[in-house]
Amino acid sequence: MGSYQWVGEGGELTLAEELLVQALSGTGFSKTIVLENPSNVEDLSFFKTNLAITITKVKAVLVGTTTPSIDFNIKHATDRNAAGNDVLNGDKTVSSTTTPTDFTDFDDATIPVNSVLWIETSGKTGSVDQIAITVDFTVDT
Repeated sequence: MGSYQWVGEGGELTLAEELLVQALSGTGFSKTIVLENPSNVEDLSFFKTNLAITITKVKAVLVGTTTPSIDFNIKHATDRNAAGNDVLNGDKTVSSTTTPTDFTDFDDATIPVNSVLWIETSGKTGSVDQIAITVDFTVDT
């Protein structure tokens, strides 16, 4: 079995923990965040990884009126105060209020263990009441 960094108490994984990582490896998971009344300058923490993951797809959909649109990207780093690495290849625009828009054009989708992911928004038009962003990912070995 491989060697894994444990982010709890420090040190190596127990055999049971290592077997759990092996069992989860390659399994698909997802996390969703909903931002209410987002501005064009949001910088909100999303989640922290306990294991290394690879993002496979990002989906986003809006609730709003008057031709809503918002630009966003997902950042990651082990230090939340750092500039962070872009997950998506450039800021992405979401304008759909019916079907989530899928994004698979990544700049850096390989997220190291003990990383924080956060959402940053930029341009916004119309009235955006909510943006729901879902990240699909697998656990790395």
